Amino acid sequence: MDEKSVILEAMKSAGKPLSNGEIAEMTKLEKKVVEKAIQVLKKGDILIIYPEGRRSANGEIQEGKFGAARIFLKTGAPILPTGIKGTFALLPLKGKLKIKRIIQINIGKPLFFEKELTEARNLNEDSPRYREIVQAITQKMMTEINNLCEEI
Repeated sequence: MDEKSVILEAMKSAGKPLSNGEIAEMTKLEKKVVEKAIQVLKKGDILIIYPEGRRSANGEIQEGKFGAARIFLKTGAPILPTGIKGTFALLPLKGKLKIKRIIQINIGKPLFFEKELTEARNLNEDSPRYREIVQAITQKMMTEINNLCEEI
């Protein structure tokens, strides 16, 4: 499967989150999407990830999935948290696009998680401690996103 096909397949399944971040439980397509994300970052390009894994059914921030944290631990690329408000009003989950809506964006400071990255490099991805690190990074990232949204 070429690069464009992987991206198109990922877009087709955009409503489905990656399997709660557990690499062993990911489908072949999900693994390819994560591998592609890692390649993009290692080339020095920018990658946008919506850490909730899907659009919100009610406009509220949802629980973060583990994919962004796992990609961070593989690349060391900083995470730039961003709070976005107004997208649900622009395009409700089962509604039509409403052109004249205001979208507000609040961009935070990059998150590096150096301590977690250093510790995780010495761990097996299946170890309980690695999973704890992934969960902690995800929680900190989502807390920052929530804070940025509240500031809007």
